Amino acid sequence: AGLVAEAEGLRLHLAAGTATGYAGVWTTGKVARPFEAVAGGKRIGRFASVVDAAVCYARHLESGPAAAREWLAACDAKSAEAQRADSDKKREEAVASCAGKGLQTEYKGVQLHLAPGSKTGYAGVWLNGRGSGYRVALEQNGSRRDLGRFNDVLEAALAYAQYVQGRAAAATAPPAAAAARPGGKRKRAQEPPPVAAEERSEEGQGS
Repeated sequence: AGLVAEAEGLRLHLAAGTATGYAGVWTTGKVARPFEAVAGGKRIGRFASVVDAAVCYARHLESGPAAAREWLAACDAKSAEAQRADSDKKREEAVASCAGKGLQTEYKGVQLHLAPGSKTGYAGVWLNGRGSGYRVALEQNGSRRDLGRFNDVLEAALAYAQYVQGRAAAATAPPAAAAARPGGKRKRAQEPPPVAAEERSEEGQGS
């Protein structure tokens, strides 16, 4: 039921009795891309839509592998755009939710990391269990790294945002220029220029 005989100007290859209803289209068991197109015993692409997979198979048969790859690339681009749109929508909803709770999205020119479901409303910021104030921590690989304690929640959120920003900048920075010469010998640090005789003399007189 719900099978499409034509799409994208192509006649699709129906196959009654198969799991998908289309020849050359199989289920993958994957959540993100549950269908795959297979031709000649080889997978030619995975897709979110069964019709997209059927189109890929039809393109492969009618126009060859290059046409199938072109369709796969177009579907990947469409999927990526949909994911970006969904991410933007969720971000806008989160910002709206945080605004309703009186949370700030920016402080001192730095974008804060919001966490509407947390007790403080800010990612990386925790209530100080030993008294008043807040502590900043980074959770990674099951461990928590303490980044400091603050009396003001915005200062705590700022510290976390600046730390994350610094890590991101370090990860994308180009590698430092090699300090070694060809052949593996390290350059010696440049020494300051020697002090002229008259300068040494003046230094001696002034001491």
